[in-house]
Amino acid sequence: MNRLKEKLTEKLKNKSINSKLKTSHGIIVVLSVIIAVVLLVGMTVIAGKVKKIFVGPMTNVSDIADIKYGLTDLQSEINSYIIAGNAGAGSDYNGFSSNMEADVKLVTEGVQSLDETIDNSEGKDVLERLKSKINEGEKIRPQLMTLLKNKDLNNAYTYNKNTYKPVVNDIKELSLELESIINASGQSYYKSSMISSYVLIGIGVVLLIIAVAASVMLT
Repeated sequence: MNRLKEKLTEKLKNKSINSKLKTSHGIIVVLSVIIAVVLLVGMTVIAGKVKKIFVGPMTNVSDIADIKYGLTDLQSEINSYIIAGNAGAGSDYNGFSSNMEADVKLVTEGVQSLDETIDNSEGKDVLERLKSKINEGEKIRPQLMTLLKNKDLNNAYTYNKNTYKPVVNDIKELSLELESIINASGQSYYKSSMISSYVLIGIGVVLLIIAVAASVMLT
């Protein structure tokens, strides 16, 4: 190793200053190009990961919030309508029905958005179970709506409590489970982006050191 270093040093001594400068500048230019390419590729990778965070987990969290809000408001509408009817207060079924449909739409649109953006198998599995439960709820909801429309409030209360509300609660539980998976996915993307950044910084520093060392040796 020492002999090789001595030979290289001796060879460099014999070179003219002009030749050394050309070689030094050449090495610096080549390494600069390599650094630029590495940085461009790396930034493209990081940009892709950041985009996935916004298009995936952040959008998904918003969708889950819409689903939870829709389910909560849906049960609130049912309870308010039954309480108002039992109290003898006038109740607007058309307005109630319109609010119910808006809540259901909010839930179904949230699920549709999740279906388009969730990209991991665990999340997709929970989402399929969630969709199945929503379909189950939509099959039994018309019976509840009919009871409420006919002012059969006692049977509507019992039907909601024993049949419809348990399905809604199952949907809420699955939404929370899916939210936990989404949060974990977001953290994974973030960690991956940070690791990529540190690797790029390390590569850049190493190449810069090599360029400086080569320049010093050749001058």
